[in-house]
Amino acid sequence: MRRKFFATVLALALSVATMVGCGSSADSAAGMGGDTGPAAYADETAEVVDEAPAEIAEPDDASQGLADIAGENDDFGRPPEEDLVPWDMEEGEETVTEEVPVTGEVEGIVVLQADWRTGVPIFTVNAINPDTGEYHNVSSFTFDIAAPINADDYTIAPFASFFPTEYLDANYASLFNSDYTCMVATKTFLGNEEQHAGWVDQSGNFFDVTEALGEGRQSDFDEIKKITALGFTPDNNFVYIDETHPDESEYRFAPLDNIVPGASYQVDAADRRIIMDRQSWGWLKNARPTNWVNEDQFLTVSHSDGEMVCALATVSSQSIVEIVPTGSLSSWSPVLGPDGSSVVFMAAPTRGTDNPSIYLTDISGSSTPTKLETSYLPINSRVTDGGSLREVISIAYCYSSILEWR
Repeated sequence: MRRKFFATVLALALSVATMVGCGSSADSAAGMGGDTGPAAYADETAEVVDEAPAEIAEPDDASQGLADIAGENDDFGRPPEEDLVPWDMEEGEETVTEEVPVTGEVEGIVVLQADWRTGVPIFTVNAINPDTGEYHNVSSFTFDIAAPINADDYTIAPFASFFPTEYLDANYASLFNSDYTCMVATKTFLGNEEQHAGWVDQSGNFFDVTEALGEGRQSDFDEIKKITALGFTPDNNFVYIDETHPDESEYRFAPLDNIVPGASYQVDAADRRIIMDRQSWGWLKNARPTNWVNEDQFLTVSHSDGEMVCALATVSSQSIVEIVPTGSLSSWSPVLGPDGSSVVFMAAPTRGTDNPSIYLTDISGSSTPTKLETSYLPINSRVTDGGSLREVISIAYCYSSILEWR
């Protein structure tokens, strides 16, 4: 799982930790002084809450407990199963308790809303408490200089490709750092079309990773650099591609705790954190991971007959098994829950005008999905009114996905 799970009893007390180097320079690393890069990626230990410890009751069955989160729902056309009831502690069983630290970390079901309808890209991240259905804003990024404006001599765009079929994850979680305070971006100088990779903070300040690494041009006579930001990895690396020489493109990692000249290194394009080459991964049929379950399995979306269906892919057997019923709804962005068995995903009518809802199911696909009752309302555009859903971020459209559940 990409990030560790924290007790949901703290979900209403969330706060976003400030990342020390994130967006610390408006244009480049020059003039920063001291350390460069996001030094605040290291975990911090917080004080323990001085309250009575929480009681934790373990379920007898992996499918139980969902009734506590969402009501019965048969939108997928399956007959309802037996009513799920909360599990009870066996009589005389010792109560398991633990002291829960205040972490200040993002918790719950983290969702992305990308809105490009006005021509100004806006990316909003929210966190939903799965127990109460309440949600709060985690971060928001507005790219108001994604196109030339007035006398600006550069643009800053959120990312290079609208279609995540070649690198990183399919639900766009890799566009953000671990606490969602920064988002990858590419700066393009209009005078010579040079490109630098980096990220922006919520104020729109751009941190130029290319400059911080000393990989920009050193003089006017140097070759024009073509370096594009791709994303962040769960193991705290910044990923970018250097296409200065198109026939010798390089994928490179830069450690987030050490963005200094000489710190970046090239990675093999076949690294599955970057590209799933068609020769080795052709059996996926362009499906991309949304969440790795273990070294051999990941959640993904299967495409068949114009529908999107959440599925579990197994590398060793090169197989994809659908875990959500097909029918009137298309489903996407499945993410594994903290318990290792529950899956949360989005679904909407394949045809029609309704926007998505959030559902929960079991990773085995044996349970009927249940709708999460929440005040959060995601939006997904369609090609035309009543047409097919947009399943990727694209200009002039809206897109929603689940980034993770922690």
